[in-house]
Amino acid sequence: MGRNNAGVLVVARRTQLYPGKPLLLGLRGRHLRAPHTWCCWGGGMNPGEVPAEAAARELREESGFRGPLTLVPGSEWEHRVRAGPFRLYTFHNHLGTVEEQFDPPHLDGYEVEDARWMSLGEVDALPRSCLFHAPEGGLHFGLQAYLARKNIRLLLEQLTAPGGERSGS
Repeated sequence: MGRNNAGVLVVARRTQLYPGKPLLLGLRGRHLRAPHTWCCWGGGMNPGEVPAEAAARELREESGFRGPLTLVPGSEWEHRVRAGPFRLYTFHNHLGTVEEQFDPPHLDGYEVEDARWMSLGEVDALPRSCLFHAPEGGLHFGLQAYLARKNIRLLLEQLTAPGGERSGS
């Protein structure tokens, strides 16, 4: 028995609110697996839902964001995690761009306790975790695995480079 999940790491094209911090991460709630770790926005897929739709829906549900979200072509990565002998989780992660940074108007406190815009360097400096140990304030093991993909890293570096594809103003 398994469960399909989808998520999105948000990248702002313009960083007027928090200059130089284009990545929006959410802090997982204390009741979830790997609590108080920084991760992308995501969750379970509904029956018949495709990963891209689920990722956008989860961002809207968890953050209250209502603006346009563009998923970056080539950024979807499907990976599977076995949690016990009968439980398999499949994750579909994406990079998604928004035009401007925003302060999430709504965090439910259960799934996401906090949100923070970070630079790629700040994300890289977060303590690392694994499936069996996730230090509070560390990077969630799923996002860590996603960011370790060479093609994802290249896309992310292009999107976050000063003077690159996004503008700081």
